[in-house]
Amino acid sequence: MIIKDTIFGDIQYTEEDLLTLPLGLVGMPNMTQYLILDFDGEHAFKVLLSTEDPSINFLITDPRNFRPDYDLNTLKPTWDALKIDCEADQAVIVLCTWRGK
Repeated sequence: MIIKDTIFGDIQYTEEDLLTLPLGLVGMPNMTQYLILDFDGEHAFKVLLSTEDPSINFLITDPRNFRPDYDLNTLKPTWDALKIDCEADQAVIVLCTWRGK
């Protein structure tokens, strides 16, 4: 499949590349299919791009990039509820905002 994006241009992806959020994001419950895209080079940030509406994208990062003491153990009840017991299947991302001056 191919999707057109204003930042990354034409993006080829497969079904396996999709991140499915069954409940969507807050305020967008009907948008459930996303891609996580890397910028060229090494960056702490990535882009979460909706495949259902490519004009919807978010800057994301792992919170531990900026808060090494971020405690993932507080999420254990969530991992348990989702029946995720393998650390390799666990990931935490945060949506980033810019407040400016």
